[in-house]
Amino acid sequence: MSTRVFIMGSCVSRDSFEFLGPEFSLAEYVARQSLISIGRPVASDTIPADELDSAFQRRMLTGDLAGNALAQIDKAGEIDLLLWDLTDERLGVHPGGDGWFTRTIEGVGADFYPEDLPHHPFGSDQHFALWAEAAERWIDALAARELLGRTVMLQVPWAAVTTNGLPTPASFGLTAQDANAASFRYQRVIMDLAPELPMLRPRQRMIARPGHQWGLAPFHYTEEIYTEIATSVKQLLH
Repeated sequence: MSTRVFIMGSCVSRDSFEFLGPEFSLAEYVARQSLISIGRPVASDTIPADELDSAFQRRMLTGDLAGNALAQIDKAGEIDLLLWDLTDERLGVHPGGDGWFTRTIEGVGADFYPEDLPHHPFGSDQHFALWAEAAERWIDALAARELLGRTVMLQVPWAAVTTNGLPTPASFGLTAQDANAASFRYQRVIMDLAPELPMLRPRQRMIARPGHQWGLAPFHYTEEIYTEIATSVKQLLH
């Protein structure tokens, strides 16, 4: 039987999954959804997600509007491993009525967000306060589903340099240095809420690969980094 993996996070977890091997299967993948928006839905027409060309992007943004990550977990069936990372928190959130929705690269590219739309950027005190409350709800929900002991947090820093030795570009104004510094207190919350939850951090220097299938970004790494992550995950399971 294969090990069924649920991913709650970004391409960091999804790309690492590809290095786990054929004995692992993908139960479900939820991306572009901040913890803040889980269970805090907004109106389905808050942004015109159906205008996006990609079916994956439409599904992720529609799911975020519905705040459906926990519903997706409940629908996924048996979950042996839940991989989680924070990279898709990087653009922050917007309020919508009584709920919240996640700012995404697709939404920015499609001009879904008016300039006067209130925005709580990642790393801001407002975002952190909202996220810390959401993290407590998330950890409680995982524990209630007996998934906390099957969850692994990928604490993978952004890479400041490429394989060519050049600085990595900022991601929508956020540099690797700033993202890594901002992430520290978020990770501290997780450690305080769930000290038993494994947090994997590669030991090697973080390096971005310009030839990555998704393009150059501080969180698109070399194959050696993904291999180390996958090896560490498998060691945790045995």
